[in-house]
Amino acid sequence: MPPTPSENLRKHINTRTRKTVAQLETKVGSLNPQEKKSPSQKHSEAMRKKLNRGVVPPATIGYDCNNCLKYPCGETTRTCKELTRKNRCGKCGMVVVYRFVAEGEWRYCLPCREGFK
Repeated sequence: MPPTPSENLRKHINTRTRKTVAQLETKVGSLNPQEKKSPSQKHSEAMRKKLNRGVVPPATIGYDCNNCLKYPCGETTRTCKELTRKNRCGKCGMVVVYRFVAEGEWRYCLPCREGFK
């Protein structure tokens, strides 16, 4: 026979009471590590695990002069005075620091662009 609604509520209240008393660090009982976490912390950890499942972020950062008129000037995008931006390549996903050109839109890193030609 299934439990009555009053039995379900009593069980729920007893569980909440046990957790609250245990959180007050009295000698009544103890909580396991999962019970010590707040609901929002549990949700955050679950979402973080879900988002990171099977994803390996690219660790390398590439540099691209991106049709600079001064190229080859002997400088890198770190030392160049021209305006730069950081974005991910649309094909391979590598993070690239590239020279910003107002006329054209940057989409792919240098190796991927050369692969298209």
